[in-house]
Amino acid sequence: MNEQVNGDWFLVARDGAGELRVVSRNAEPVEWRRLTNVLRGWKLKAAQNLIAICDETGAPAAGQGYAAPVMDPSDKTAHAFLVSLESANPAGVPAVGTWTWDFSDTAVPPVLHFSADALELLGVSLDHRDRTLYGPADFFTRSIRFADILTHTSFLYDAEPNSTRNARTAFRADNGELRDLYMSEVVDVTGDAQVIRGLAWAVEDADPRQRSIGIADTELAILLANNSDQLVLIGDIRFTTAPYVLKWVTPHPPGIGHGASTGQAPGLHPDDLGKLVEYVMLLGTLAADDPVPEISGIRVRRAGGGWMIGRGRGFRPDHEHFPTIWVALVSMSD
Repeated sequence: MNEQVNGDWFLVARDGAGELRVVSRNAEPVEWRRLTNVLRGWKLKAAQNLIAICDETGAPAAGQGYAAPVMDPSDKTAHAFLVSLESANPAGVPAVGTWTWDFSDTAVPPVLHFSADALELLGVSLDHRDRTLYGPADFFTRSIRFADILTHTSFLYDAEPNSTRNARTAFRADNGELRDLYMSEVVDVTGDAQVIRGLAWAVEDADPRQRSIGIADTELAILLANNSDQLVLIGDIRFTTAPYVLKWVTPHPPGIGHGASTGQAPGLHPDDLGKLVEYVMLLGTLAADDPVPEISGIRVRRAGGGWMIGRGRGFRPDHEHFPTIWVALVSMSD
């Protein structure tokens, strides 16, 4: 890494073993390099001292530079630190969002905790922030490219302890705005249950034209889905008794509570859960060229009370490499 220049911001996070590593410098990813390999001499000592104060107090620290804690949303401790050695009172502290995937219950999808900055960066509308726990659909519905979802999902379930991931991903906010974020995640090994901690920050120099080219295929698929007569979703059936939605391709179904597909509130009628589980188990036995049967008569909770009736059919885009990922075409009626 080049010698630090005035105005540099370093984002420093702990890896799964608790060691301090630099995740980014001035919003550019640094691939989780050890802090001791990035800074030397008085700069290293100053950064370590500032981080130690932030860690102890949970508040910004000033002295031979400045540091601000980036708080973990699940346990309210400092998961990362923004460090500037230029000034004890710098302007323009960057916004960094955090989240935590909690895999305490291995039989169901992970519970997702978001910080307020993460919700803002992802573009989650205010009327979807009325809870403390979220699920995969809250994250991936706003992620545009299907390929990004597959890559990210593979990391969540297959990564080894202390593994890290860095990605630049295109998101569409709930208000329709396109935005690029850098993301870094690490598999924490310090607790009893697996936890994956994530960080995100905005990309200032995104090329709008190149971004449009990169998401063109997915945007075409979304356009076709939105002009069909059915709801389209991407689901994951790896949990046989708890199949869940990864992404709503079409807009979120009108009338269905937004917690229904996040794991926080049951979206299905209790009497229909067994029927859905049987269908999911059947899907898991189908070969690539087998016809896919339809499921019907499934009752889904209406946000204002009562039930909506759904029917649909699932299709597996990649039988060999992602056998649990399905695209479902669903029709709802009163």
